[in-house]
Amino acid sequence: MGSLRIIKAVKIVVLAVILLAGAIMVTSIQIQKSPNPLIYQTLLSYAKITSNQALSPKTEIWGNTTISNTSIYRDIEIILYGNLIITNGGSLTLTNVTLKIACASEGEHRIEVQSGGALYINDTDGNPETSDDATIITYYYNNHVHYYPFLFWVNSGSTFQMNNSELHHCGRNILGDLKLNGLWINTNNTIIENNTLIDNWYGIILYYSHHNIIRNNKVTNNRDGFHLINSSYNTFSGNRVTNNYYGFHLVNSSYNTFSDNIVSHHLLHGFHLHPSSYNTLSGNTLSYNHIGIYLYDAHHNIVINNNSSNSDYGFHLAFSTLNNFSGNTAVSNGRGFCQRSGSNNILHSNEAINSTIEGFDIVGVGNDLTGSIVANYLRVRILDHNGNPIQGADVKIENNGYPIYASPGFGGSNSTTDQNGLIERIIVPHQTNINGSWMVDTTIVTVSFFELTIPNNQRVVNMSSSCVITFVVEIVDTYISTNIGAGLNQYLNISAQMDIEIILNLTAPIKLSIIKIRENLGGSQPSGLTFLGRFISIEVNDTTAIQGIIITIHYTDQEVSRINLNETTLTMWFWNEFLGYWVELPSTVDTENDIISAYTDHLTHFAILGTPISPETPITSIPTYFPFLLSFLLTPNGLNPLVYLVMSSVAVAFLAVAGLGLKRRREEEVSGREMVLVRQTPTPWKPKREMAPVRQTPVTIRPRCVYCSRELSENANFCPLCGKAIAICSVCNRDILFGEVFVECPYCHVPSHIDHLSEWIKVKGYCPNCKERLTRMDVI
Repeated sequence: MGSLRIIKAVKIVVLAVILLAGAIMVTSIQIQKSPNPLIYQTLLSYAKITSNQALSPKTEIWGNTTISNTSIYRDIEIILYGNLIITNGGSLTLTNVTLKIACASEGEHRIEVQSGGALYINDTDGNPETSDDATIITYYYNNHVHYYPFLFWVNSGSTFQMNNSELHHCGRNILGDLKLNGLWINTNNTIIENNTLIDNWYGIILYYSHHNIIRNNKVTNNRDGFHLINSSYNTFSGNRVTNNYYGFHLVNSSYNTFSDNIVSHHLLHGFHLHPSSYNTLSGNTLSYNHIGIYLYDAHHNIVINNNSSNSDYGFHLAFSTLNNFSGNTAVSNGRGFCQRSGSNNILHSNEAINSTIEGFDIVGVGNDLTGSIVANYLRVRILDHNGNPIQGADVKIENNGYPIYASPGFGGSNSTTDQNGLIERIIVPHQTNINGSWMVDTTIVTVSFFELTIPNNQRVVNMSSSCVITFVVEIVDTYISTNIGAGLNQYLNISAQMDIEIILNLTAPIKLSIIKIRENLGGSQPSGLTFLGRFISIEVNDTTAIQGIIITIHYTDQEVSRINLNETTLTMWFWNEFLGYWVELPSTVDTENDIISAYTDHLTHFAILGTPISPETPITSIPTYFPFLLSFLLTPNGLNPLVYLVMSSVAVAFLAVAGLGLKRRREEEVSGREMVLVRQTPTPWKPKREMAPVRQTPVTIRPRCVYCSRELSENANFCPLCGKAIAICSVCNRDILFGEVFVECPYCHVPSHIDHLSEWIKVKGYCPNCKERLTRMDVI
């Protein structure tokens, strides 16, 4: 009986302990979740910390923190459930500090630098390239409780510097009171340099704030990057401002300087000045905005040497007068320069390039556009008669008689056509403003390529819009006929016309005719060799008079490199018209003087061939252990029984695996009829440099349509379900089978195996079918 009472008493004590512990735990949780718990207000007064020696590396501070003396926080993380106030005479330095402001509602807490106070925000080493030591100021967020953006005020008469640091989630989403919208600065002479300000409501607000230096900051994903109200004499340089509503928004702010800033991807304007005057904008790069630079009711501003591209408007003036817009470039905008209801603005020497609507859309009086031009892009393309690009062709572009582009063949230093046969995007003026009148420019393009004939090789081009002008090298025979008397070593030098020299031994006078063209005169090229591209036909009126002939043909290094031949392998061949194939002649090649010579007694068609340069394939020799292996496999009584047993086991296992694989493939075909791409290992393939696609015998096995997976008959050319033609790879000329990975050219929509086209583009840079320029990113 006594023992039962003891046990009962112990149970009561244990239960009391558990209840007490639970109460303590609940109280603790409530305190941690409450921003300003009542119990802490009785324990904590306003903190006055002169250093962070008393703080742990990660510290929570409950309640307001007031700095009234010189304080330094370094290398710590602080979670602040309250305001941070720097009063008159107080100075706070944050170095490599992560400060998180915990707010239970938007703007509940703030950082405030009061008049006479000072706040310095720095990193450790002063190097903006090392971001791991930056001071970061942001809101507090954990997995249990979501806190809200905080406020940041720098009041008049205070000192503020922020270098190599970060600011996030500052400012409320409320219009009308800028003091609530972000880093609000109401003092003068601040320095804000090499900082990152992301995901704030406004990046930086200058309110009646003057003589500040703000440079090399990254400001993105805010409503406004920089917002100025009645602020003057500020300098903004080297800032990268992206993905905001406005990049720079000025209201009643004058005498500010903006230089070398990158301002892009804004929903509205890169620069918006309204009504603000006497500002200078120079050397800024603007792109992908609605309007690059917009002046509304703004006067006496200087806007020079800025570049605005890929926007609806490059530069726009409305109700603005006496502004100087000079030396600016507007590229690929809807309207390059636009003015509405403005007057007496200077727009000297501006360029509107490749505008989709209009280069200069100017409405108003008294404007001076002297020296401004409307220009577009000109691409020059040179192809051979088969549509293949011609590399190394010379191009000259003249505008109003003045050469603006000339390659070496025309005495200039610009490039010849590239491997795609192109001269890329030359800026060519279309109209020039002379003394207030727009004059249409005259553009002439002249091309040449060695001694080949290019029909209409000099053309007048209309540059009212960007365009591509194509020249085709026509294969025109070069023909020479001459009489030669009898004798030994009769020397005929016709290098001036054909780069050919001939030595003949004749028993009687003859008439010799030579035709030189750049087109194959008969038959396919021998296996493993490539034609240099020089084909010559020699004819005589009396073959019996010829005792022998030595033919020497000159070539150029450009010809050899253009098709990637090994120069030392060049040989001369003749066409055997009776047998119907090319026959090699004993030849000698002089790579120093770029000539090849051969002796023949048979006059017909001649050509030069060589071996393409390609990576050497290692030759695998027969292993030394092969005889021993053979004796092990075969015994005097036949196949080794052990080998027979192993081979039988392997065969059974292979059949089992093959059966399972066939079953799984049939299941995938039934359940995946809508699939177009099946993961398979592509066949390794690499095109030879500068050669046409290898054409092989097409594969006629077409079990399914690659587009709709419909089963096809063996000889079908079109799918009976979707009506599309059977897909054939434009590179290897083989059918694309259902389940093989393929892509289509974005221009001509001709399909190709993805690995084949990828390798082709890497070498050639254009579509094998339509010859349009491609990169691998265009098709992958």
